Amino acid sequence: MSFWSNLFGGKSKSAEDNPAVYGGDGLTDETPAIINCGSMRVAQELMNQLITSHCGKGWLKEIEFSLRDKIDPQKSIKMISVATSGGDKRSFYFDLSRPVRTSMKLQEMLNPKK
Repeated sequence: MSFWSNLFGGKSKSAEDNPAVYGGDGLTDETPAIINCGSMRVAQELMNQLITSHCGKGWLKEIEFSLRDKIDPQKSIKMISVATSGGDKRSFYFDLSRPVRTSMKLQEMLNPKK
């Protein structure tokens, strides 16, 4: 690497180098929070933490479903609608592409096609 590349970060980052939650704020389907982990159990905890950071403690999950991303249909977007302890309704959007891919790879390893 050249001097300038070292100084200004010429090395590209992989997805694994990103924080556990990054990207958008998760408040719209156009700005989903990207969950960066390899486990759906960990992904659920990260989603709960983000919701708690916006709603405080005491929120209740009302509905949850998956959507196709408008731009990239390969992405797995989850929408979670909650009721806050104060009675407000809020929706949150999460890009779960990485944990879903990891789960699918694990399933393939555990159940190989014959």
